[in-house]
Amino acid sequence: MADGEEKQTQDEVSTHVKNLMQRDIYHSLMEAAELGKIGAPAVSPLMEVLASGNTAARWRAVMGLARVGGPAVPALMDALKREDEQLRTAAVWALAEIGDERCVDCLIENLNCSSSESCQALTAAALLRIHTPAAMAAVERKMQTANQEFQDTVSVALYGT
Repeated sequence: MADGEEKQTQDEVSTHVKNLMQRDIYHSLMEAAELGKIGAPAVSPLMEVLASGNTAARWRAVMGLARVGGPAVPALMDALKREDEQLRTAAVWALAEIGDERCVDCLIENLNCSSSESCQALTAAALLRIHTPAAMAAVERKMQTANQEFQDTVSVALYGT
């Protein structure tokens, strides 16, 4: 990509990220779709917002990252290694939306190591959506020792209410 094109792309990403954060939900969804069309150049700015700690901004950022899809997977997998449980929960949601099999091992580790039952349940639902043999086996092992409330939470995360 030529320097002029790269600068234009950075400017477009910056504008779309700003609009994603500031507009109503309908228009934010449209901005997330535009960021998805841009692809990989949108990942780093969205990851900066995701790491910011602002809950509302985080969820808007993961909407954008989910629309970016595959190019966002490595950065989202790195987010699963952070201590911040809310950041990991948001990353799990985006990974579930993307559905890329590359993240199964990281999700299994998160399922087994997360201290938050909510994050574990969302992770189990993500693994069920991705539906590889390893993902299914990990969730099956977790469900064998889980209480009914956890199982119900996984079901709601997977299928909705």
